[in-house]
Amino acid sequence: MRYDTVIFDLDGTLLDTLDDIAAAGNHAMSAVGRPTHDREAYRRLAGQGRDWMLEKALGPEHQHLFEKAKAAHAAYNADRLGKNTRPFPGVPDLLEALKQRDLKLAVLSNKPHSYTLREVAEQFPAGTFDLVIGHRDGYPVKPDPTSAHEMVESLGTSANRVVYVGDTAADMQTGRGASFFAVGVTWGFRERGELERSGADYIVDKPRDVVAALSAEPADPTALTLEDVHLSDHEPGEYGPYLAGFRAVRMVDATSRIRGHLVWRVGIDYHVEITDIGVDQPLDRRRGVGTRLMHEGLASVRRYYRDVLKRPLQRVYLFCDAPNTAAREFYESHGFVCQATVPGLVTYCEAAIYVLDCASDEGQSGTSSSSASQSA
Repeated sequence: MRYDTVIFDLDGTLLDTLDDIAAAGNHAMSAVGRPTHDREAYRRLAGQGRDWMLEKALGPEHQHLFEKAKAAHAAYNADRLGKNTRPFPGVPDLLEALKQRDLKLAVLSNKPHSYTLREVAEQFPAGTFDLVIGHRDGYPVKPDPTSAHEMVESLGTSANRVVYVGDTAADMQTGRGASFFAVGVTWGFRERGELERSGADYIVDKPRDVVAALSAEPADPTALTLEDVHLSDHEPGEYGPYLAGFRAVRMVDATSRIRGHLVWRVGIDYHVEITDIGVDQPLDRRRGVGTRLMHEGLASVRRYYRDVLKRPLQRVYLFCDAPNTAAREFYESHGFVCQATVPGLVTYCEAAIYVLDCASDEGQSGTSSSSASQSA
């Protein structure tokens, strides 16, 4: 097996501690006469250590209250730490499955070291973890990789044999900074987008999927199979009539797993709408699966226009997520010019719809799949 060690973050990854984090934080705020915060606010405040959380909760104008708030926070946790804390569903089964594979398991948290030891001991059977480290005085908090490097040495392994599992940007940055394989989890305190933007190598939605991540390898774009799929017929509706229902171009690996997809349909005025472009994992994206997907997608759309509609492709409506300019840049590099940017329909995206017109006849006779692949 490629990996011999799995290191977990604690809060938001192994344990659902949000209620207790909020209760302790708000007790500290009340003790110093500051307003409390709702539970959801602590999703953003948690993750980078107690001191950082209290500083942010107090606000920049009230930092002189920090020591008093810290003392109140400690007093609260002395008796009530973990009162409403439980492992996330599926986590105990995951840990058992990993132990059966003879993997070393560890915890690295930004929670104070004494709290980390206490919660692990209260929530998990003795012997579950080979090493548990929280934040200690004199050590930097994550995402600084100092403590992560220490764990590698203590566990007798090497960085390239470690999987680091967490739920925040700080966790993904820790994993990447320590040269671990960084796995993000979506059941914790932060959303998938944060994990993707912060460099996750792999993202899982359920604890049991962490096991699959241990054997994850980035897809080789040249080894994926192309599928043209008719997804559904589309009746005229809220967004107007369409000449063709949803179709998709899929990139499929040898196990029939879909590694990427591009979904499109044809509007009544013969424009094409690219409604979704997705690559399954960030690790695949960095290996160029998305690039090949856009080449093959454009080739497939042009073939449909040539063979079925008997006309050239002249206008593309490109539905893009907020940070995604790569798709627009790809189409512009293939003879399209952005004519307008339309505020995005929330059904599809958070940013914009790019209206792109073909400025040349290049490729209008139909781009072959093979030539598109060679240019990728």
